[in-house]
Amino acid sequence: MEPSKPPRFILLILFFNGLEHFLTSLKIIYTPLLPFLFFSDTPYLENISFLFQIYPVGILAKPIGTLFFQYIERYFSLLTTLRISYLGTGISSVFLGALSYFFPEFLKQGLTLMYFFQTFFTSNEIVGATKIVFDLNLEDTIKKRLSGWISTSSALGIWFSFGFVLFFQEIGLLKISFFAAHMMGLILILGMFFLPKKQLNSPPIPKNTPKIGIAPKALIFLLTGFSAFCYSTAFHVIPSYFFEKNPLDSQFLLISLDVLLLWIFGRILRYQEKETLIKGALWCGLLGPLPFIFGFLEPSSRSLQLEIILLGTLFSAPLYPFLYEVSGAKSRYGTLSWCYLLGSQFFGAMTPLVLLHFSRGFSMEKGILISTSLLSFVTLFALNEVRRDLESAKIET
Repeated sequence: MEPSKPPRFILLILFFNGLEHFLTSLKIIYTPLLPFLFFSDTPYLENISFLFQIYPVGILAKPIGTLFFQYIERYFSLLTTLRISYLGTGISSVFLGALSYFFPEFLKQGLTLMYFFQTFFTSNEIVGATKIVFDLNLEDTIKKRLSGWISTSSALGIWFSFGFVLFFQEIGLLKISFFAAHMMGLILILGMFFLPKKQLNSPPIPKNTPKIGIAPKALIFLLTGFSAFCYSTAFHVIPSYFFEKNPLDSQFLLISLDVLLLWIFGRILRYQEKETLIKGALWCGLLGPLPFIFGFLEPSSRSLQLEIILLGTLFSAPLYPFLYEVSGAKSRYGTLSWCYLLGSQFFGAMTPLVLLHFSRGFSMEKGILISTSLLSFVTLFALNEVRRDLESAKIET
């Protein structure tokens, strides 16, 4: 009989997963702030352009990190890969915080290097924790509930990072907050010593498990990419480009709204099919921008940000359970992790840079609207085209 209670160390994994997201989301929060705090001797938009250009280093760092952790997992346990992830992410964050306090003149070089290593070591964060949960000897309902809590801890980690920086702004220590926030990596470094030493072995994969085709893999890439596009646009591009209209306290309220909407739409999943919500979001993304694109309505940065958040949460709430079902392959975790990794990293890193170039031909608002509508169309078209492949690849969970 399967145990009904998860082991206590799962709570630690949830906490450290949230802490990793706390640290990795700091680069998004500080993008509009760094030019004022450390690079005030050069024009604001020039600094924003530099910061947007260094973020795509993650496109290279994530795949290399994934290959590294897959190699480590061949010889050690999943818990060991998490220890290495915690250690590397913590050291990268602490080094960046120390650099900003003691050697701020080298911060630009440090940002490029440390963001690479931070991205490298966090390539195992969600997938590693999820795999540990599903490898436990627990009932399926408990596994799914714990998997949901992993996503929740990620969202809460991001929410706390915004609140943490806002608190320091309110007390007039915003520059110090960069140092203090990144020094939270010390807790993550210590976290590696609190995980159990017991080896966790993955259960054998049934030989008759069907393989997944190229088309569903491409769809997973697009779906995770669309989610990353919405998040990057709402909390990275718009706050950076329209900083005066989107101060930090406004961002904190919006990230709070984001977490609340994710919870609300997650509850709606009890009554609606996952694919129905995803298609509904894509239709909204396709048709919603058209009145603004053709000049019938005039968009503002604030209303545009709210619309992208609403669209992103409606889309993302059912996304990961849906991806877990459609990635029913011989190597479910490998397929899901690689497609998720490439899609989220590519779109998340490239969105700021692409929209920055778009803004030179259009206004930034119109560039965002055109990109949203086009990407929604491509993703919706792909979802409909591979419908049969998805049905054949699905596994009852």
